[in-house]
Amino acid sequence: MRKPHPRRDEILDRLNQPGAPSVSVLAEETGIQATTIYGWKQSARRKTFLAATEPLGGRQVSVRKGRVRSPSEKQKMVQEADSLRGDALVAYVREKGVTVPELMTWKDLMLGGLERREEESKMVSAERYDQVLRELERKNEALAEAAALVFLAKKVSRVLGGEK
Repeated sequence: MRKPHPRRDEILDRLNQPGAPSVSVLAEETGIQATTIYGWKQSARRKTFLAATEPLGGRQVSVRKGRVRSPSEKQKMVQEADSLRGDALVAYVREKGVTVPELMTWKDLMLGGLERREEESKMVSAERYDQVLRELERKNEALAEAAALVFLAKKVSRVLGGEK
C-alpha cells in the first residue's frame, strides 16, 4: 500500500477553510498537480460519506427509523450540516442519529419544493384564465362602444358646427 503524500492532509484542510484558495492556486503553490489534489478531495468525500453511513458500534446510524421529524427540525438539521465537512460532518450525523443520504434527500426535497412553488406561481388556474378572458372581452366591448361614441360625437359636431 502506498503512503499518502506528507502534505495531503494539510492541503485538504486548507481547501475546507472559508475563503480557501482554488485547487489550481494550491497546485501552483505546492508544486502538486491539480488532478492529484482533485483526486484527494474526491477520496476524502467518499471516505466521509462511507463513514457516515456505516454501522456504528453494532447499531445503525439511522436507529431512529420510527422517529418522525418535523419539517422545521429537518430544515434546521440541513442548515447546520450544510456548512460542515469531513470529520465534523461525520460527528454531526452520528450525534443527530441521521445519515448523510437522509440529509441530502431532505435538502433536495426542500429545494424541489421551492422550485415547484415558483413554477406554480407562474401558472394560472383554468377558472382564473376564464375569468380574465371574460373581463378582457367586456373591456374590449366597452372600449369599442366608447370609440363609436367619440366618432359619432365628432361627426355630429362637424355636421352641426361646420367644422372640417
